[in-house]
Amino acid sequence: DEKKLLAGQKAKLEAEQVKLLQAHYADAIPLDLLKTEQDRIRASLQAINGRLDTLETTYDKAKVGLDAILGLLTDIGDVYAKAEPAERRMLNRALFDRITIDDEDQATLEPAEAIQTILATSPRPHNERTLPRDHAGQGSNIQLWVDLAGGLSKLAPSLGRMSASHQAIRKRTCPPRPRRRTVAQVPRPDEAALRDAEAAYLAGRSLKAIAKEVGIGHERLSRLLRERGVRLRRQPPTREEMAEMQTRYNEGASLERIGATLGYSAGTVRTRLLTAGVVLRDSHGR
Repeated sequence: DEKKLLAGQKAKLEAEQVKLLQAHYADAIPLDLLKTEQDRIRASLQAINGRLDTLETTYDKAKVGLDAILGLLTDIGDVYAKAEPAERRMLNRALFDRITIDDEDQATLEPAEAIQTILATSPRPHNERTLPRDHAGQGSNIQLWVDLAGGLSKLAPSLGRMSASHQAIRKRTCPPRPRRRTVAQVPRPDEAALRDAEAAYLAGRSLKAIAKEVGIGHERLSRLLRERGVRLRRQPPTREEMAEMQTRYNEGASLERIGATLGYSAGTVRTRLLTAGVVLRDSHGR
């Protein structure tokens, strides 16, 4: 429809060019007006020729691309379940330009251009019979459909590869999902076992060796000991302890005294104070 419309517009403009030239030869219009009108007609013809070039995409080519995408999007969950890991990566690259997952496992999807065009296209009445008037802010429905057809006539490489292999994937039988293996929860150690573990840890034994004897993981044992108020070795001081270190040091306490009070060595206290930007005193207290 638009090609017929543009062809008629082009014929009218070319006829107008001839009439202007004839009028100029008959001294009916001045040269400056002829030049202005010829420039206007030439610009309109260039726009029409450009539009005609974009309309060379045939309906059949666009339909092949659209059928391929719609065939891929039908029961896409079943295709994804039957696909191998490499095919799943290819499928993600075919459908999306980017998939972003934040810390709360919320996914933000950016569909590929062809997919986004299909999702954004809504059917509207095809009743326009004039050229697009972009300068007036009035777009054309025809423009939307032509752009869509152009994007579907030549699919992106990743989308083409996935479309070519998805029929073979559909023919596979989806294997049953393996049941998630449940791990039996080890019961919490009784109070006597925790007292023995605390005494052994304070005596200098390693956390992993004690946890093996108790029969639980060392991470769980460390959590239980912290709940009992045991300060674990090689643990960084908390924010409250850092604040207390700085307060005591500014009040004149030595590194050794602060470490003995809070349960750290003098070297650890010195390192933490330097990290916090505290200016240390010299051996003369300056």
